[in-house]
Amino acid sequence: RLVMDFYRLLSRGPRADVFEARYRCFSISMCQGKTREALEAIENGGKIIMPPGALAQLSEMNVMYPMLFSLSNEHGQRLSHCGVLEFVAEPDRLYLPRWMMQNLLLPEGGRVTLRNVILPACTYAKFRPQSVDFLDISNPKAVLESCLRNFACLTKSDIIAITYNRKIYEIAVVEVKPSSAVSIIECDMQLDFEAPEGYVEPKRETKPQEIAPPPAAALLSEAAISSSPSAGLQMPQSFAGDGRSLRTRSPSKSAKASAPLAAAAATAPPPKSAVPPGAMPFTFGELIFPRPAEAAAAPAAAAAAAPTQPAPMGAGHVLRPKKT
Repeated sequence: RLVMDFYRLLSRGPRADVFEARYRCFSISMCQGKTREALEAIENGGKIIMPPGALAQLSEMNVMYPMLFSLSNEHGQRLSHCGVLEFVAEPDRLYLPRWMMQNLLLPEGGRVTLRNVILPACTYAKFRPQSVDFLDISNPKAVLESCLRNFACLTKSDIIAITYNRKIYEIAVVEVKPSSAVSIIECDMQLDFEAPEGYVEPKRETKPQEIAPPPAAALLSEAAISSSPSAGLQMPQSFAGDGRSLRTRSPSKSAKASAPLAAAAATAPPPKSAVPPGAMPFTFGELIFPRPAEAAAAPAAAAAAAPTQPAPMGAGHVLRPKKT
């Protein structure tokens, strides 16, 4: 049993030492020796600046890399996590991003307790923007992934701040897995979003339903009913008016003479159908054009009433005589 316990201790590896110290905190904007662009880059991240004395202590201890720390405000009962960017601060001073000091409820020069920690790699993170203006970005997920490269870890319930197009966006960390504080250095995690505060989904306008045209089968059935013998067969009437010319001459005598005939034709009843009722069966897909009986018999009557011309009775002459 003693041998098993010995091998179990060896498998765990060397125990990491715990670094703990208290510092006075100040915002990044009060750090000296930094350009404006460098200060803005530090504000757009989750790393702090520590004094060189802390590096000397950490180098003598058995700590895990990359170095991650927890920041706790004992008076406000707030806890957050961060990474370290540089060791160039004055003794007994820490320089934090502004959003981190707001989460810890720390004033300028407030006291905070710093401890080194070991955090698991993040597998899932859900965020909620604090303003609907974040949705105006064309690809908010890609922007957030790019800005998270300046962070070392995430803590649940923190409100981080990122800068995009010279505008600051605050985003709340709603949930992280597998624990309440995770490391996001060289990890493959899934990002998810919640609707921002004050977001109202746009109402969808419902279009009025359009009346669909009747199907072709219904039209064919109506045509069959209208062409049935019981419905009656009516032929279209031809134009009964007299013709007019575009020229300035008065109508001809023939047109004047045909006027009474056209008026009589207009008042005459429609011609009767040449097809007797019941003799025109309806066949699906077949088109029938019936003609009146008078119209069918008109060519034959005209041919019978025309006078016959007698055959020529001449003897016949030639232009030149026959050769003998």
